[in-house]
Amino acid sequence: MRLRPGEELVGAAHIDAVCLDLRAGDDLGLVSRAHDAVLAAGLAVRVRSPEVLFDTDRDWTAAIATLDWEVVYARHVAALGWAAAARLEYPLQGLHAGAAVVLGAAGVVAAPEQTLDELSRLTTATAVESLVFGREQVLVSRDTLGLAEGLVVPPARGRGPAAPVALTLTDARGYAFPVMVAAGETRVFNARVTNLCGHLAELTTAGVRGLLVVPSDMREAERRAFFRDGLAGLAAFDDRERFTTGHLFRGVA
Repeated sequence: MRLRPGEELVGAAHIDAVCLDLRAGDDLGLVSRAHDAVLAAGLAVRVRSPEVLFDTDRDWTAAIATLDWEVVYARHVAALGWAAAARLEYPLQGLHAGAAVVLGAAGVVAAPEQTLDELSRLTTATAVESLVFGREQVLVSRDTLGLAEGLVVPPARGRGPAAPVALTLTDARGYAFPVMVAAGETRVFNARVTNLCGHLAELTTAGVRGLLVVPSDMREAERRAFFRDGLAGLAAFDDRERFTTGHLFRGVA
C-alpha cells in the first residue's frame, strides 16, 4: 500500500507493507513519524523516492537515507542506496531487467504501457510488481500551473504555493485530469483510476509478485470494500467511466 506521510493506515489486515510516497523537501519529522507508525503497526516500511532531485536536496536525501527502509522504489539513481533492496520505478523502470542487474536492484515496477504478455516475459528476468489500484501520474513539471491564471496564489518566495493546490485539466473529450500544484512542481494524473483487481489471477499467472494500491485514490465505498475484503472488494467496482485497465490487454496503439 502506498501512502503519503501523514495519511491514515487503512485496510491493514490485507497488506504486507506500507510504502511512503515522498516528495522532495517533505518535512523530515513527519516522514520519521510516519515511518515509526508503520513499524508500530507491525508492517514492513518501504519508501518511494521523488523522480526529480537537485543539488539543493542533498541534505534532505541524506536524512531520508538514515531511516531503516525495507525496500526503496527508486525513481532517481540517488535513491538506490536508501535501502538494501531496491525496485526500479519510472523513469528508471524503463531500463528494466538488464539495468536492474547492473544497478543492483531486486526488481521493477511494471510500466502502465505494458501488456500482460510483456509482463510474462519480464517476470522471467526479474521480480515485477504492478499498480493494481490507483491513478497513474502522467506528467511532472517544475512549472507552477495556474500561477499566471490567478488560480494559485503567488508565493512570498520560492517557486510555488505554501500548501498544495488541487486543480483540474479537462480535455476535448471531457475527461478530467487531476492536477496537484505544490512548491516548485506540478503533477498531472490520469483521468481514470487504474483498477486491475478483477484480473489478479492473470497477473499472478504472468508472474507478478507484488500488488500496489493507493488508498487516497479510493472513494468512500471503495475504501470500505478494501478495508473489509481487500483487493477482492475492489474487483467489484468496474465503472468504465471511472476505471481503466491501462494497456494490459490492448497494448499501445
